[in-house]
Amino acid sequence: MGHLQRIDRTIEGLPYRLFPVIASLGLSSQKIVAIDPSISFGRPFIAGKGVRTATIVERLDAGEPREAVAADYNLEDSEINAAVLYERAA
Repeated sequence: MGHLQRIDRTIEGLPYRLFPVIASLGLSSQKIVAIDPSISFGRPFIAGKGVRTATIVERLDAGEPREAVAADYNLEDSEINAAVLYERAA
């Protein structure tokens, strides 16, 4: 039942956005990472910001400071953490 609560639906009840479960955070975690076929060709992104999780992790892996990445995309620390956890689990 908890998994179904992580799906946004249209007024007609059709699913349009999924908030995947990040195993280490569990079902009750915030809905930070989203998958929506109409945004970024269905690739995971940070909800409300539109930046792809892969982009965040690629920049961090390239050695850019966390603060610089956060400032460029107006990200909270929890959003960066969720992106990293999602990409490392994928």
